[in-house]
Amino acid sequence: MQGLIEGGMCKGQARFAVCGILLLAVAAGPAHGEDAPVPKAKPDAQIEPQRTPSLGGRKSGATFYEIDGAVPVTWSKAEAEEARAGCPKLLEGLDLTYKPVDPIGGPEGCGAPAPIEVSAVVGIAISPPATLTCSFAATFHKWARGALQQAAKAALDDEVKSVKNVASYTCRHRRGDGPKRLSEHALSNALDISAFRLKSGDTVSVTEDWDPPGKKATFLRYVHESACEVFSTVLGPDHNALHKDHFHFDYGRGGRYGLCH
Repeated sequence: MQGLIEGGMCKGQARFAVCGILLLAVAAGPAHGEDAPVPKAKPDAQIEPQRTPSLGGRKSGATFYEIDGAVPVTWSKAEAEEARAGCPKLLEGLDLTYKPVDPIGGPEGCGAPAPIEVSAVVGIAISPPATLTCSFAATFHKWARGALQQAAKAALDDEVKSVKNVASYTCRHRRGDGPKRLSEHALSNALDISAFRLKSGDTVSVTEDWDPPGKKATFLRYVHESACEVFSTVLGPDHNALHKDHFHFDYGRGGRYGLCH
């Protein structure tokens, strides 16, 4: 390079800019000797995206991925106590079998400050028990004591004795929607049900009984339609493949959403 400069390659104004770069290169010298290889940029196709789990999502807008294991609790003592104090008013007089559980997560991500574990609502067992907010439990009670049992009576001349819980609290984002928004499951504000056990001993399964015409299919459609009048979001097999085997019920952000499908 020094030879090119001294040999006149850098004479003339037209080559001033190029030669300036060459002169800087000579002054700096090689970092690791003359034979040091020049690092090559990794092709875009080989660059792996960063998929670091984050507890962000509500306010921070951070990318969120499903997390296995415990979620750090970051609710303050005052926030947890305030939420816990509001539960008796929401649940007063309701026929619920439940127990309070410890706070989960924190205000910037997954969890709830005062969740409860609900094992039965108006005599209908939830198997296994569901971890829910008090507000969701109250909404579920409203629907279960009325429309759910009315649907069983009208379509099957029977009574629901238990429901199969396949998901309540789960720290994750909305499936099928990318890492854009926390699922209501991540906030203990949703319940997925795959089957209903009746007083007669019979079972109605969303997977097996949604499509074939008959009394069980009629019952499931009554369940779906009536839930849409109570919950913010109700999703079933007609929504997408992710819901082919269960109903999703949530009371999203205090009822400010509205999707029935």
